[in-house]
Formats: sequence, C-alpha cells, structure tokens
Amino acid sequence: MGIDQIDVPTPENVYGYTGNNGTISTPNLARLTAEGLLFQTWYSSFHVCSPSRASMMTGRYSIRSGIGIPNSKYAPHAPGPSAGSNLVLTAEAIGGLPLNESTTAELLSSAGYATMAIGKWHLGQRDIYLPTSRGFDEYLGIPFSQDMGTSFWRPDGWKPSPPYAPVPLPLLNGTAVVEQPAGLDRIVRKYAAAAAGFIQKHSTAGRPFYLYVPFNHVHAPNSCGSQWCETSPRGPIGDAVQEMDWAVGEIMAAIESSPSANTTLVLFTSDNGAPQRPDGNSPLRGFK
Repeated sequence: MGIDQIDVPTPENVYGYTGNNGTISTPNLARLTAEGLLFQTWYSSFHVCSPSRASMMTGRYSIRSGIGIPNSKYAPHAPGPSAGSNLVLTAEAIGGLPLNESTTAELLSSAGYATMAIGKWHLGQRDIYLPTSRGFDEYLGIPFSQDMGTSFWRPDGWKPSPPYAPVPLPLLNGTAVVEQPAGLDRIVRKYAAAAAGFIQKHSTAGRPFYLYVPFNHVHAPNSCGSQWCETSPRGPIGDAVQEMDWAVGEIMAAIESSPSANTTLVLFTSDNGAPQRPDGNSPLRGFK
C-alpha cells in the first residue's frame, strides 16, 4: 500500500518493505512488517475495487459471485454507467454482493464475535447490501469510492455527470446519512476514533471482535487532513498514504493498550495497485 516502498536487496528479487522510499514515509506499516510476517508473493484477486472486496468478504474469486463481470456480457441493454464495461458498483447501482454469498462477518457473528466495518464499502449502497445487512453489527463509512460523489475535493472545473451527480458523497452510520457531502479532511480521524472505541469496548467486555477497516485511501481524488497536506514530496497521493499510515498506528495503539493485545490477529493488505504511471507500482509491472 505504501507506493514504491519495495526494496530489492538480492538478484533473486526477494522484496522487503522499507517503510520509507524518500518521498513517502510509513513507519507504522514498517513496524507491522518488522514485528510480523511480510507476505512476499501476494496477489489481489482483481485490479479494481468491488471485485477484490467481494473476494475479501467471501474468500472466493469474485467471478463466482458475478462481481466484476461487465454487464455487457449478460445485460447489454442495462441503463446507466454500471452497464457496458464498468466492473465496479457505481453510485446508481441497484445491485450488490449477492445475498446468497456468506461473508466473513456473518460467519464470525454466528460464532459470537462483535463485528464492525469502517470505511469504503463498495459492495452495494442499498440498505439490503450495506454492511449492517451483511453480518456487521455496526458501520461507519462511505458506500462507494470518493470519486463517485460530489465533494469539495473534486478538482476545480470538474463537471459532475451521472453517476456522480446530483449525489453529494454520503457518510453513513449504519444505514443513516450523517454527513453529506462527507468532509474528507476529517473522515480518517473519525474512522480511527471509531475503531479505537470499538476495540476498547469489546476487548474490555471480553468479547471476541472482528473489525474490517477498508480505508478510502488511496483513491482519487486523494484527500487528507490539513496536518498531512504537502507533507510528502510525492504530492497528494503521498499525503494520503501518510495519513493512512497514521491511522494504522492509532488502531494498533488501541489494540496494544487493550486486554486483547496478545490475542488479536492483524492483517494489512490492499484491494488493488496504483493507477498506471511510469513509477506507479515499480518494480512490479501491474497496475489498477
């Protein structure tokens, strides 16, 4: 997730995570790799958001649930931008992750776990597809990518068109809209505070918990809090990565200070790579 922070120390191309490539610094992610396991051969199941997140939630290739298959393959006359070649669930989509798919949250909830999702969902924004209908007790976040709703983070001169207009980007608590448009300069702090509160509450109560935190970062239009603006030589995408790293540190601090510190498993991964550009995912050749 830290862009370009891959070190190639040997001719055998054994990768190592450095935590700082000179333009982006991610000390909290570097600490995770130093104190845990770094999976050096790890592939996302898809190169865009909805299909790869469907796999994260189900443990299955997204094609098996129909997420990521262009509508032109089975519904060529379907209206809206989710038809044609679009592989993600855009803001006007009426569907979502099929209801007959079992999610990790549903299975863990049935085993007595407290469950919460925080961040970008992108598996359907109708109530029946939102996290609270898919096994999560609580949800705080945006239902789709932050470029699929209008906000002050859109570039100057941007002309909104469906499915981006006239929908201001919503922030949801459960299924209720609590802020619209979502303040992207404050949202990561809200995510970190909600995650820490959830961890403390259920850890203190002695209840096992499952917390899924799919950050908005890193996705255009890249945004961050004011204290992170212009902190990275890489520009907005670097600022966003560094804010995300800060939030990872806040969540880890909450775990480490809780009674569950020695019984909590933490996994960090990405749903897909950076967009194509000369140095997007170097030295790897793939891209979003």
